[in-house]
Amino acid sequence: TIWTQDLWPDAVWGYGFKPAKWKELLLNGFVRFIYSMCDRITVSCRRYVQRIKELTGRDAEWIPQWEPSDMEPTEKESGGKIVFMFAGNMGVPQNLENVIEGFIKADLQEAELWLVGDGVMANPLKEKYGDAANVRFCGRQPRNDMPKWFAQADVLIISLTDRYSLTLPGKFQSYIKTGKPLLGILNGEARELIEEYEIGYVAEPADIEEIISVFRRMRDVCESGQSTDFGERAKRLSKSMFDQKKLISQLWKSN
Repeated sequence: TIWTQDLWPDAVWGYGFKPAKWKELLLNGFVRFIYSMCDRITVSCRRYVQRIKELTGRDAEWIPQWEPSDMEPTEKESGGKIVFMFAGNMGVPQNLENVIEGFIKADLQEAELWLVGDGVMANPLKEKYGDAANVRFCGRQPRNDMPKWFAQADVLIISLTDRYSLTLPGKFQSYIKTGKPLLGILNGEARELIEEYEIGYVAEPADIEEIISVFRRMRDVCESGQSTDFGERAKRLSKSMFDQKKLISQLWKSN
């Protein structure tokens, strides 16, 4: 059994390697060989199923990554500004420049954007936006401390460029277990889940005006107190779709 959590060769091009015919032939051949050695193919994202079919002609079974055991629902202490929080790797795929631009241009005096994490884009973004009002660069934090950070957030941001529209980011499961509303600035499976289960709002990752609008819309919901409805639905989704025992049982079942 193979459990595919990152789709090749698509992920290779997503990280910035320039496609070429010989590279595609080499990678496709390698990927097909790996899958040909497996009796059973499982994938962590629903959108991978069709892509695997195209590459190999074989059916794949969807088994998502489970919710993390060290994350629990958290509630923010009352008072203070509305906190929009991004947590995780700050790389090119995360599209954070558009996220920050949209937040700044939304001109939310009653809100702050916290960026918790590190990565290749951390310093360039800090140099460009470090002096912006209501934008905080919090740096990398120990994983054990993340529940305390999530507790300070009103809204959690999940963002990706369209190159990664096939992927369900691993942070999605961590986010929804906290019981916080999601602001999804991306397309693909995460966007579909946010919309289908009504656990937040979404925007096109390349559309700054839409990003501005969704920040303002979420601000209004937080101020009205209705954001807790998003959080309750997120917790129910975490338990129903990403339960660890159930998914491990599926993964280990016989062919």
